[in-house]
Amino acid sequence: LRAASDLGADGFDTKLLLGFLNIESGGKELYTFYNPSLEQYRGIIKRPYKVRGIRPIGSFQILQKFQNDYRKYGYDPGQFGDPYHQAKVVLRFIKDRRRSVGEDPARIYLSWNQGVGGANKIYQALRNSPDVEMSAIDRQVARNMRSNFAAKALKRYGLSSKDQLTPRIFVDRYNRLLGFSGADYAANQVAGKE
Repeated sequence: LRAASDLGADGFDTKLLLGFLNIESGGKELYTFYNPSLEQYRGIIKRPYKVRGIRPIGSFQILQKFQNDYRKYGYDPGQFGDPYHQAKVVLRFIKDRRRSVGEDPARIYLSWNQGVGGANKIYQALRNSPDVEMSAIDRQVARNMRSNFAAKALKRYGLSSKDQLTPRIFVDRYNRLLGFSGADYAANQVAGKE
C-alpha cells in the first residue's frame, strides 16, 4: 500500500491494485526478493526460468517476453521481484487505462491480463453479443479466456465446460474477483450508465 500512497492513488486505484495482486499471485512473497533464493537475482535483467523449482515471475506476473511493454510504466526488469516496484508499475498502468476506458475494473484488469487488444475484443463482444459463446466470435480470444477461467467457477455460472464462456460471464467473473459487483456493474459500464 506504500506505493499507492506514494503515487497518490485514490480508493478505486488502491482497491484495483489489491485485486490485481490477489488474482496474479495471491499476494505470495515466494515470488519476491523476500525469498532468499530470488534475492540473488536483484538487478539482473535476464532472470532464470526457474530457481529451486520456483518460476520467478513476480507478484504481478510480468512475463519476460512482455517486459519491454511495461517500461513505459517505469518497469525495470532487474526489479522483477521487488513488490514495491511492481506495485508502482501496476498503479501507473491502472491510471493510464482508467484515462482510456473509465472506471471499469474488469476492463482495466483484462487489459493487463489479455492485452489491450484482447480486452477490447471481449468488450466489443460484451456490447454486441453478451450471451453468445466467445468461441463463435473470436477463437483466439476464446482460447485465452478459457485458460484464464478457473474450472471450479463453472458451476457458479451453470456451465459444464469452459467452451460455454460468454463475454458477460467472463467479465462478471473478473469484476467479482476484483471485489466489484459483477455483471450489473459491467452492464452499466458498457451502457455508459456509471
